[in-house]
Amino acid sequence: MHKERKFLFLFFGVALFFFAWLAFNSTRLAGGEDGVQHYLIARYAVQHPGNLLDHWGKPLFTLFAMPFAQFGMLGVQFLNILLGLLSAYLVYLSAKELGLKQAWLGPLFLLCSPLYLYSLPSAITEVLFSTVGIGAFYLALKQRYTASAILISFIPYARTEGNIIMLMFFVGFVYGRAFRAIPFLITGTLIYSLAGYFYFDDFLWIWHQNPYNNSASAIYGSGPFLHYFQSGREIWGKGLMWLWGIGTVVFTWVMLRKLKLKQSWTKPEGLLLWMVFGSFFAYLFGHSYVWWKGLSASLGLIRVMAGTMPFAVLIALYGVHVVLAYLNPRLQGLKLVLLALATLFVVRTGMQNLHMPFTGDREREAMLDVGRWYKSSRHYREGRKVYYFAPTAAQAFGVDPFNPEERGNLDELRWQRDIPEGSLIVWDAHFGPNECQLPLDTLMARPELMPVYAYMPDSSMETLNKYIYQIQLFIKNTDDH
Repeated sequence: MHKERKFLFLFFGVALFFFAWLAFNSTRLAGGEDGVQHYLIARYAVQHPGNLLDHWGKPLFTLFAMPFAQFGMLGVQFLNILLGLLSAYLVYLSAKELGLKQAWLGPLFLLCSPLYLYSLPSAITEVLFSTVGIGAFYLALKQRYTASAILISFIPYARTEGNIIMLMFFVGFVYGRAFRAIPFLITGTLIYSLAGYFYFDDFLWIWHQNPYNNSASAIYGSGPFLHYFQSGREIWGKGLMWLWGIGTVVFTWVMLRKLKLKQSWTKPEGLLLWMVFGSFFAYLFGHSYVWWKGLSASLGLIRVMAGTMPFAVLIALYGVHVVLAYLNPRLQGLKLVLLALATLFVVRTGMQNLHMPFTGDREREAMLDVGRWYKSSRHYREGRKVYYFAPTAAQAFGVDPFNPEERGNLDELRWQRDIPEGSLIVWDAHFGPNECQLPLDTLMARPELMPVYAYMPDSSMETLNKYIYQIQLFIKNTDDH
């Protein structure tokens, strides 16, 4: 077996074992409550098929995650681990196809980038998004343009920002004169539009049910345009950030030099320009802009950058390849030293601030603790309707979140008083005053709601918009308390 293949076989085996260990031992998941909600949507899609078309839940992710979710949160975590390892292998194959001599470093760079490493043992959608993107690019490099177009047409249903990536692939297909592939870019939207037509009686449901409107701006706010660059160490790690910066400069210089010399770009170079560099920077600057302007319900979450991490690695590998290729061939020893230093820089700066296994999601841990207290208390009664908003509460209190007889939305209590006798209300200081716009005082002032438990952290614990986190349980007047 070739040495490189032996290395990859061993590398992926160790990586699978490592990420499995992380999944089993981590209590803090990338995405927090968003990841929990993605898991719940997939978990209950069997009982509630409409979940497969839940816009916020990302239909493509729900479809893939549904069978895994039947084994619990760990099942979805293992799905993301497998997708992440597949992305790493596709980075290697793409780099080989581009003729990059250090292609074997691609999987290592990707899986050691801090954000991607943190994202894999979770239930967030960015990992699937990244796999679709790098998979479509590899197919394009192999000149399987129709297959590439069909695959990338589904990327908006892994994450809505995929429309930006689709646009860059469209330009790439035009550059590569792959005109026959272009009509297939509507495949994913056509399939999901037809599915929605039969379920919602609305062919345009994708637009009509868009959950990302600007009404959330007052809650989520905005921030500096350079927010993601300022968070570069947490996203890419200092080493990978430097290398993709060098790769960008080097690629720009190479392409401009060819123009000056009136040399034609090769087809792989054109695809790399639009599908990799174009996608990476359009995605980065697009997210930077909407966070800066407070648009599209952006919260400035750095985890979204995991979606283009394979492209960042390819850009970095391109820079390493060109810089080493321009050194005198007789300086082979120097090349090896530089390559070793660059690899060490990427791995060390990528992993140095990660404390593994991942723990410390105090809000999630508190909700699970409160759920355990409730189930062992005299107030527990099977069949109570539970009003809550934090997705973890569904796990903590054993509720089917999509069954209206079991679950009520906490924000309904802003105006609704006629709730079933004995209902349990779970108010938390993250979602209560923010998404639900329901201050604790409003519930305290209602005589029909009896406080039964209050969770207050041992030390002050700030949550969104600087509220001090706490959980309060109420039961509507009944004889059992």
